[in-house]
Amino acid sequence: MNPVVDYMLERPVAGLSVRDLKANARLKKFALAFCVLAIFALFITMTIPPITKVAHGQTSMLAVHLLLELFAIIIAIHVVTISWHTFDTKYEHSANILICGFLIVASCDLVHALTYEGMPPFLTESSTPRAIFFWLMGRTFEVVTMWLLAINWTLPLSRKLSLLLGVMISALLIWFGSYSIEAFPVTFINGQGVTSFKAYYEYSLCLLYIVVAILLWQRANRSGETRYYLLAVSSFVMGIGEISFTAYVAPSDFQNIFGHVYKVVAYALLYWATFIINIRAPFETVRKNEMRFRYMLETSPIAVRITDSSSHKVIFANQRYAELINLPREQVVGTDPILFYLNPQDYKNVLQQLEKGFSVTDKMVELKIPGAQAAWALASYFMLEYENKQAVLGWFYDVTNLKDAEAKIQHMAFYDALTQLPNRRLLMDRLNQALATSTRNGQYGAVLFIDLDRFKTINDTKGHEIGDLLLIEVAKRLQYCVREGDTVSRLGGDEFLVVLETLSTDTDEAAIQAEMVAEKIRATLSEPYMLKERSCYTTSSIGIILFTSHQENPDDLLRYADTAMYQAKTSGRNTIRFYDASMQLAIDTRAELEDEMRLALKNQQFCLYYQIQVDNLRHSIGAEVLLRWQHPEHGLISPAQFIPLAEETGLIIPIGKCVLQIACTQLAAWQNDALTRDLTLAVNVSAKQFHEVDFVNQMQQVLLESGANPSLLKLELTESTMLENIEETIAKMREIEMLGVSFSMDDFGTGYSSLQYLKRLPLSQIKIDQSFIRDIVSDANDASIVQTIIAMTETLGLNVIAEGVENEEQCQFLELRGCHAFQGYLFSKPVPLDEFMIFLNNRS
Repeated sequence: MNPVVDYMLERPVAGLSVRDLKANARLKKFALAFCVLAIFALFITMTIPPITKVAHGQTSMLAVHLLLELFAIIIAIHVVTISWHTFDTKYEHSANILICGFLIVASCDLVHALTYEGMPPFLTESSTPRAIFFWLMGRTFEVVTMWLLAINWTLPLSRKLSLLLGVMISALLIWFGSYSIEAFPVTFINGQGVTSFKAYYEYSLCLLYIVVAILLWQRANRSGETRYYLLAVSSFVMGIGEISFTAYVAPSDFQNIFGHVYKVVAYALLYWATFIINIRAPFETVRKNEMRFRYMLETSPIAVRITDSSSHKVIFANQRYAELINLPREQVVGTDPILFYLNPQDYKNVLQQLEKGFSVTDKMVELKIPGAQAAWALASYFMLEYENKQAVLGWFYDVTNLKDAEAKIQHMAFYDALTQLPNRRLLMDRLNQALATSTRNGQYGAVLFIDLDRFKTINDTKGHEIGDLLLIEVAKRLQYCVREGDTVSRLGGDEFLVVLETLSTDTDEAAIQAEMVAEKIRATLSEPYMLKERSCYTTSSIGIILFTSHQENPDDLLRYADTAMYQAKTSGRNTIRFYDASMQLAIDTRAELEDEMRLALKNQQFCLYYQIQVDNLRHSIGAEVLLRWQHPEHGLISPAQFIPLAEETGLIIPIGKCVLQIACTQLAAWQNDALTRDLTLAVNVSAKQFHEVDFVNQMQQVLLESGANPSLLKLELTESTMLENIEETIAKMREIEMLGVSFSMDDFGTGYSSLQYLKRLPLSQIKIDQSFIRDIVSDANDASIVQTIIAMTETLGLNVIAEGVENEEQCQFLELRGCHAFQGYLFSKPVPLDEFMIFLNNRS
């Protein structure tokens, strides 16, 4: 049968599966019918006159009695044995009761059979009174045991102690029945039959059995457990069977034999009930668990594949996996899974890890899809036993859409939406690579800054559509003019930039090569354009700067190329100019700034400014601390002037420690003020500071010394910081997270924004970079990036905050798309602590 249909039948309905409900209904009908049949048989037996079917004392009578008793004794011993070996701790209490109770019952029944009149002497002479005594004791302990089960009483002993208790009570009863039977009331008189005491005792047992049967039946109705119906019927049959022992005259009377038959039937039902719970139930549980497992595999929204580890063939694949690789399930089963990998080595590496005893989790794999594009999945692999085979279980979470979104974000973050050329971010990366290459091989490179002449006039007179088409065509012509390894980028508007690599090692030759490319570009761009059947003309002004060393600053190169381009424009446009000014002044200024920065650290000239962070209700939720340099002569110096130099010289490490100490001290002080005790404080941590070997110890010490609440401290790290030595970074972040400190990814979207790493990093927040927020209302590209980032954070369960919010339009745009935390000049600029506290008081 289909595993899904099977499981649906096993799903609980009011605590029971559909199959269990049907089985209970059938058993209930059987139990009622059996009780009616037992009453009818008893009625027939009791209405006929006493019949002595077997001569009293004859061997045949003793044999019949012994066989019936042995059957009952064997069942009683089975009940004890099965209860002793029960696996389910849920029934531990009832197992102990059955062990103790039915050990006594088995002992009494055994001695009853051995002391039956006509049997050889056992300890003492056999007699009917002794046999009756052990019979009554057996039935008494039996009904007590059943009653304890009915009321769910717990025997507070271990199995061994329960067994020992049963042995002790059995020994006591055997001793009493063998040597002190005279102390027990008379139960039988030869020639007259049973005494009134014996009859009333049997009637009492009958009544107790029926009461216990009712209690067990009620418990069966409440719990739905099948065995209690059987126990109830067993108790009922035993109870009405006791009536047979109230009226016989001789032990060989038919009523006596019939009562023993009832006892055997009752014991058989008891054995059935015990077997169901202790033998069949565990197997049934295993079957149901297996069915649930198969159901989970079949209906899982995650693709599942099981492969035989010896034959390396797929032996199971759920429907989701078949959909993932775009093949029918019957075609998947029996094939080698390595065929489904775009890179087969990925799967070979997994098998090697599994053979070493390791599991493989969260591995990004690219799957080959017949007739379609490849699919990306986050895969985990484990060894397991499946259908008596050693197998490999593979879980595949389809992240193709997330990968596409990631690729889209990366493309939008690094490429211009209109021309599809690299934007400024990617350009800076390419320029850094070009500088590194130039340093290694000693060859010159060049930066060409290209600006279209009178583009604004074209845009205004012919419309923005023509202007956009012109920019697209310019981009194509620029790419045509350079080599494949060179970079063409659009900075924005009508400004383009070209990075030329591997020019000559000679300055003059390199300049000539760069000028030749620039002239080719100038001439190509000056040719007429046909845009929407309209002719259009433009020229370009080009500035050139040569470079040879990685020590040169990419921003400076762009600035120098920009200066050269403006020299070309002032020279009449449609021309080319080189930048040749000396950079000595900049070098001197840089050295002087480094010296002053060391002095500033010593004299505590660095201070913190605070910028408020608010939620969508404009409630204050925290602040970001921003480093400022209060120079005694030059006043407040912007971080943009000294932070890059601090990074290069390593001064950022002691400065960062100072910032953390001040921030944590302030955070601790805020705990005493109701206005600030719940505010979080975000602190930027540089890559060099974070990757210090003892940074975790530094954090622990600062928190301990300051007394700050770590749950209110948030460390902001950039993407590049987190992705540098990713495994070490994750381990360090988790250690700091254990201290109670949380993490926010700063300037998100400006780096690689890798989904694979983002899922692994222990982040609590993503901060959208202000460069995306600035033109979010007017720039569709920025708006699309922000919307995608917010959607990704929701998928990953992370908080998101937007920085650089400067007007209500931006704020409302962000709110509508699911961003509910903001920071920017709309709420407050960064201010000193005293102004920040005044600002908070005014807001409250």
